[in-house]
Amino acid sequence: ASFFRMQTIKRSSRVAAERASMETSVREWIFANMGISTSLDGLRDGVILCKLANKLKAGSVTGIDEHPSPFKAQENVSKFIAAARAMHVDPSLLPEPANVAVNPNPLALAQLLKTLDALTKLFPIAQGPAAAAAALPVPVTFKRKMEATLKAQKHYNAAVAKKREARALLRVQTQEKIAKHAREIRAAEQDVAAKKEQAKATGGFYAEPEPKVAFVIRLRGVNQLDPKSRKILQLLRLRQINNGVFVKLNKATSTMLKLVEPHVAYGYPNLKTIRELVYKRLYLKINKQRIPLNDNQQVSQLLGRFGITCVEDLIHEIAICGPNFTHAANAMWPFKLNSPRGGFVKKLTHFAEGGDAGNRAEYMSALIRRMM
Repeated sequence: ASFFRMQTIKRSSRVAAERASMETSVREWIFANMGISTSLDGLRDGVILCKLANKLKAGSVTGIDEHPSPFKAQENVSKFIAAARAMHVDPSLLPEPANVAVNPNPLALAQLLKTLDALTKLFPIAQGPAAAAAALPVPVTFKRKMEATLKAQKHYNAAVAKKREARALLRVQTQEKIAKHAREIRAAEQDVAAKKEQAKATGGFYAEPEPKVAFVIRLRGVNQLDPKSRKILQLLRLRQINNGVFVKLNKATSTMLKLVEPHVAYGYPNLKTIRELVYKRLYLKINKQRIPLNDNQQVSQLLGRFGITCVEDLIHEIAICGPNFTHAANAMWPFKLNSPRGGFVKKLTHFAEGGDAGNRAEYMSALIRRMM
C-alpha cells in the first residue's frame, strides 16, 4: 500500500510541475504578444483574452466590455472561446465560460491554460502588428524586473511543490506509525493475557507490572499549604487549581506524590483517555509560549530530534513511558481542565474514604473525562 501511495505522490508532483511549466510559458507568450504580465486569475474577466485573440487574428472578437460585471465577463470569455474554436483549437480543450468567469473552479482554469497552450503552438510568433510590437526593444529595467519576477515565481512554485510532497510523505509515515503502535500495544496486551492464563493453569498467579505513568491534577489552592508541599507542586508544574500533568513514576516522584496527596488527585489513565486528552486539550510549549496543537509539523519541529514526528508518536511515547518521555512531557504545557461535571465529592477527604484526593489508580480515566 505504501508503494502505491508513493507512486500517487510522485504522479501528483509531476502533474503540478508540468502545470507550473505550462503556465510560465503561456505567461511569457502573452507578454511577448501583448507586453502584459498577468496571472491565470487575471484572465478570468476575458478582456485580455479577447484582445489577445484580436492580436492573433484581427477582427476575431468585437464588442469587448472593458469593465465587465461577472456576467459580462462570461460574455467576453464566450467570445474568446468562439474565436479559439475558429482558430482550430481542439474543442475538448475549451472550458465552459461560466466556470471561468462566474463560478471559477480549478478544472475550468486548467482547461483554459491548455487552450492557451494550444494557441502558443498554433501561433508561435505573433502575426501582423503584434510581431512588430514584439520586435520593439524592451526597456532593460522592465526586462530585468520581468525576468526576476518569473524567476521568483519559478522558485516559489518549486518550493510549494516540495512542501506538498513532504506533507504527503509525512501523512503516509504517520499512518504507518499508527498501525505499528497499535500492533505493539496489542502484542503487549496479548502477552499479559497469555501469562495470566499460564499462571492460572499452573495454580499460581501473575502480578502485572506496576504503572509507569500517572496523571496528576491539582485540587486545592494555596491556603494552609506548607512550604514543602508548595515546592513539590511547583516542581510538578501544578501552579493552578485543575491543572494536570503527566508524571513518570519512580521512587522520587512516588514519594513526592505521597507528600502532596491531600492537595492532588492522581491515577493511571488508559490509552483512550490519553489520546482524547492530547487531541482535545493539548497546548505545546514553543519558544516559552503556550501554542495550541494544530498539526504534526509543530510536533516534528519541537521533538523531531527525538524521533517523535507526529501526534500519534507523542501519545505512544506518553502511554508506554518511552525513553524520551521527559522531553515529550516537558514539551506539553500543563493541561487546563474544567471542574468535573457533577462536581467533586469532597476535596479534603482521600479517595479511599469516599472523597477525591489521593491515588485513584485506574479510576482516574473517569475523572479526566468528566473534566474535559
